[in-house]
Amino acid sequence: MNSTERYINENKKVLNQKYQHTYYFGIPKKAYPCTISGIVKKYIKCTVKGIYNYISEVVKHPREYLEISKYRNIKLNKSSLIIASGPSQGYLSVDYLNRIQQRGCETYVINYWSENHALKLHIPNYLVLSDPKTFNNEVDRNKEKNLRLISYLKDNPKIIILCPLKMKKIIIDNGLKNTIQCFVNSELCSLNFINPMLPRGYLSLTAYKALAWSIFQNYKIIGVIGLDNTYLKNIFCDKKNKLYINEIHAGYDDYLVDVSTQYHDFESFLSEYRMIFNNIKYFVGHNVVNLDQFSILDTFPKVKLSKFIDEI
Repeated sequence: MNSTERYINENKKVLNQKYQHTYYFGIPKKAYPCTISGIVKKYIKCTVKGIYNYISEVVKHPREYLEISKYRNIKLNKSSLIIASGPSQGYLSVDYLNRIQQRGCETYVINYWSENHALKLHIPNYLVLSDPKTFNNEVDRNKEKNLRLISYLKDNPKIIILCPLKMKKIIIDNGLKNTIQCFVNSELCSLNFINPMLPRGYLSLTAYKALAWSIFQNYKIIGVIGLDNTYLKNIFCDKKNKLYINEIHAGYDDYLVDVSTQYHDFESFLSEYRMIFNNIKYFVGHNVVNLDQFSILDTFPKVKLSKFIDEI
């Protein structure tokens, strides 16, 4: 099979999968023009919107906001492992996670961990919720997943839930008794804040929020895995010029997502993707190590799983 045949077969195989819509209800995102006026317009809009949302968020949830400060620098003698959803998560095993936990390493998982076929038997210390689909039953396909997530958390009340300020009430209303810790979720992209008491300067990735919280608590070493950012390898375009992402996550079946309603065009997708790599630089200098030896994320030192368990 030559390169052209491989190219055709790969695209047909991926695009013939059943796909899901993103259920993005805003105007499709456009890349700002790479001009001085375009950049200025972007940052003015981002700053005004970010400050407004931040003030509104704090005013609506003052008690929860003030509680955040008590978690600063309380983990100086502990380690943490943040498990994002990328394919490299497959390097892990339940046995490995349980062993590092027994040694005092606290594990952070994200969103629908209860759906992870391979690793959900590991009970994490923290579950970070940030995906807007979580507990949103307006979309039918989310209802069963949300019910399973609620049941999972009720069965494991020692799991600490980390979530945006406004989500705390929703969690309590679902009858959950888990400890809940909160962070500010407003975005102010014109600055590089990672402090969870301030509007974040990075894009809304749940794994980044887990990383910001770990840094805020000041763990002596923070491991990350599954933070693969492999979307560039998994973006496809059909004959109608609709964009799709082939979602590949360890512990889950692959599925295709129609993102044509979210991004105006491929340039818009790349513009946001560039920011993902730009934003990760804000977390440098805080004892973060990457446990994926083949990650295209070249921001943090890479450490083998066997070495990480010796260092915690």
